[in-house]
Amino acid sequence: MDEIVRRPLWLGVRLGRLTESSLSDLLHSLTGADRIRATGLLLALPRQSDALESPENSSALDAQTIDDILAVAAAELCTAAESSAGSEAAVAWLIRRTASLARPAAAQPLVQLAEFLARARQPDLTALDEAARMLGRALPLLPPDDLVAVDRAALSVVAVQLPLTVNGGRAALLAGLAKASPEDIAEPVWWSGVTLRSLAECGAGLLGGVTSMPEVVARVLRPLVIENLTAVSSRAQLVHLLGLPSEFFAEVPAEAVAAAFRRTGRADPTVAGWVRALADDDSLDSLKRDLEQAHHELTTEGKRAETAEHRAREFAERCDRLEGMLRREHAQGAAVRLSQERQIRIDVVRALADLAAEVEELAVNHLGPEVLVERVRGLVAAQALEPVGTAGATVAYDPAVHEPVHGVPDVGSSVGVVRPGYLWRSGSEEILIHKTLVAPG
Repeated sequence: MDEIVRRPLWLGVRLGRLTESSLSDLLHSLTGADRIRATGLLLALPRQSDALESPENSSALDAQTIDDILAVAAAELCTAAESSAGSEAAVAWLIRRTASLARPAAAQPLVQLAEFLARARQPDLTALDEAARMLGRALPLLPPDDLVAVDRAALSVVAVQLPLTVNGGRAALLAGLAKASPEDIAEPVWWSGVTLRSLAECGAGLLGGVTSMPEVVARVLRPLVIENLTAVSSRAQLVHLLGLPSEFFAEVPAEAVAAAFRRTGRADPTVAGWVRALADDDSLDSLKRDLEQAHHELTTEGKRAETAEHRAREFAERCDRLEGMLRREHAQGAAVRLSQERQIRIDVVRALADLAAEVEELAVNHLGPEVLVERVRGLVAAQALEPVGTAGATVAYDPAVHEPVHGVPDVGSSVGVVRPGYLWRSGSEEILIHKTLVAPG
């Protein structure tokens, strides 16, 4: 059993051969912790499954269980002799289901699983995109020691497999990395294959704060803009480049822009006229005046920006204080919940101990089964438990409260009670704890 627990991908591939009915029967045959454990191990089932993804099963999985499954799945990949299409599909479905559960996920195991998927013969880009989104959320929340442990090389393999789009996983991953580790975000490896157009589009969204970072401007934007200016051959291309946000040209030499104008002007009379006008002394004086006016306006805007930045810092400090208060209140609430859960377990065990002691006393005194049943029902009644049916009685079959030993009786048909069920009343709420076990008459 321990070997199976350490191989959730292998288990998912094997159980993927079961029919949906067989899988549903398997899960319903388990209860409590065993059912939760089995649901976690089956997250890597490489296909859609209504039984596995039903709220009844998936809602019981907490963040720790999911983290444990991701960790053992990542470890399983490290020990596997070779990958297969089955294991690739299992990893893809594990990532999809982890994302759909909306629980925090451990970063390093997720990086290992995503890297494995990125290196597959035919990467599942949808699952890889989900993994990148989760990592984008997880990285800024990591403690410093855990962040250092994240494999940057593996993370870059995941990033370069994805296109850079406005709302895509790669943009989310780069935004998260910039928050968590701003000293790394300007490395060229993260921007491999990125176009100037996609950078401009994402700069207006998730990457707005990233594309304005000085290191990114110098090491990423500047080379891309110069490369595109060098390749300009038409007025439309030139106008498009000049329409990019101002930070894209912050580090670009003026001569590179002038060269693009001159080169385009050789084939375009309109652009040639622009070049001649820009070279005219009077035009230059006018441009200088415009430049001085722009400088004045920029200085004014800079002062406004400083004021806004000061207010932003004050707001950030207030947010930090509020976040600290929320964390303390969360910790206190968690402690209270743990205490309450412990008391509930004590009460349940105490009630079970009372029942066991009562049954043993009655057995030693050789009392009849009627007395034993009466005393047991008295004990469970004290816990607000109400029996549903009496063993040996004949009743009309009701699927809402009856569970047949075999077959499926018609609703309303006569069935014999094999074992009573129990209903628990809590205030105005009624919960069916166990259905009554019946046999067709």
